[in-house]
Amino acid sequence: MRFSIKLLAVAALILGARLWFIKASGVSVSLPYFDEWEVGFYTLLPWLNGQLSMFDLFTPYGEHSIVLSRLLTLLLTVLNDTQWDPLVATVVNAFIYTITVVIFAVILRKLLGTTVENWILLSITLLGTIPFGWINIIWGFQSAWYLLLGLTLLTFWGIIL
Repeated sequence: MRFSIKLLAVAALILGARLWFIKASGVSVSLPYFDEWEVGFYTLLPWLNGQLSMFDLFTPYGEHSIVLSRLLTLLLTVLNDTQWDPLVATVVNAFIYTITVVIFAVILRKLLGTTVENWILLSITLLGTIPFGWINIIWGFQSAWYLLLGLTLLTFWGIIL
């Protein structure tokens, strides 16, 4: 069977597992969860009041720079008719994670060769479907880490391959 078809099946399985976990355990109300209060206070409130500046987007959160996470939150809020919803963020994170896993599988196949592609897919399937770090799956604020990992892999892909 072709690698692309197997990879598509693995991606569907991982995405399905994550979406199922979000449905089973996700926050179903539009209340901020842990650090998500920061998003509302430092990003969405100034934006809704028409006072959001570039400085607000680049203000560190603790020691972290979460510019992309703030921009993603703004985009999702605009697309959701100015309604912020952490459940929407977790679903988008599931898609970002799945795309990142697909990129990782392609990189590994190019580096290790076609003889181990089934082992690569099996390993990625197990690691992607078992909810290790389950709290990150149902926490919309974690998009910063998913984006960091995905963009890092894309950078490695561009540099190495």
